[in-house]
Amino acid sequence: MSIIKKVEEKRTELMASPTQAEAFGKLCAKALRGGLGSDEWKTVANEYVENQADLDKLMFVDPVFCAEEWAEVAVGYVIGGGVCTIPSARDGGTRRTMNDEIERILG
Repeated sequence: MSIIKKVEEKRTELMASPTQAEAFGKLCAKALRGGLGSDEWKTVANEYVENQADLDKLMFVDPVFCAEEWAEVAVGYVIGGGVCTIPSARDGGTRRTMNDEIERILG
């Protein structure tokens, strides 16, 4: 299964469980703070892969993949996107709650 299919599968799983979505979203936030190569990053990446080759892409160590123009953006999207599951699971998949939370936190 492709990485993006695994991402979609994980999102469907999380949308069914706001509690699990919140925990995963917080883990994704820690992964972003820890950065590429951190334990949290690897934990999140492992949720989206079925083999070492795909893990190497998400850990940004596959030299052929890393040479792709949008590789870094794609990896950031996959790992960072999990943060969005927190509000999405709370409000049934809309962005309203996410925007409300961001406004509340950032002003």
